[in-house]
Amino acid sequence: MSLKDKLISAATQFDERNSKRKGWNPYALPQYFAAIDSICEEIEKGLDVRSAIGNFTNDRFQDVLLKAAGLERGDA
Repeated sequence: MSLKDKLISAATQFDERNSKRKGWNPYALPQYFAAIDSICEEIEKGLDVRSAIGNFTNDRFQDVLLKAAGLERGDA
């Protein structure tokens, strides 16, 4: 499974969990996918995975993607 596939899977699961919460944004998943596309483009240009994820995400979503990429959670 490629890194992009892992990130998409993690984002989908994250969105599904959040869908049960008050204030859930039903338009968030496409935004997550756009961020993942940007992350992968930056990685292809030579940026390290942690920095690429940090450039396009924050908070809990950032932690979810870092974990999916096999990196420790925390500030990217």
